[in-house]
Amino acid sequence: MLAILGIRRYGKSILSLQIFEKRNFGYVNFADERLEELTI
Repeated sequence: MLAILGIRRYGKSILSLQIFEKRNFGYVNFADERLEELTI
């Protein structure tokens, strides 16, 4: 598991897509409003 953390609008999404471009990976954006009610 790899977590890419940082301030807003600093290129984290682009960096992760470039790193894993040729690999099978999952991506979760925790800012997605659909995840607000999600519990673990």
